Amino acid sequence: MTDIRGYYDQSYPPDILRPPTVPDPSITSLAPNTAVAGSGPVTVTVTGTDFVAGSVIEINQSAVPTTFVSATNLTTSYDPLTVGDKTFTVRNGGSGGEESNPSSFTVTASE
Repeated sequence: MTDIRGYYDQSYPPDILRPPTVPDPSITSLAPNTAVAGSGPVTVTVTGTDFVAGSVIEINQSAVPTTFVSATNLTTSYDPLTVGDKTFTVRNGGSGGEESNPSSFTVTASE
């Protein structure tokens, strides 16, 4: 009978058994960071660091369709319907992943 106990321990390096690490994203700016309520959709560019393919922009903790541009830029189309400050964050790795610092987007009333 062959002893197979050491086969798995020696065949795979320890790193292959660990889940991959997901970087902590960080937001440095939003462009634009203001809009007028009811003015229609605007493309918002989120600039920061450590974005990954699969990063998701969240507005007030709700995920929105996100386009990955690069490790430093993401975009989304946002339709500002209600007046007030909205909180943008970026999450890497799905709903349980690492979350960025918050960044404020202000929606003003039309004049």
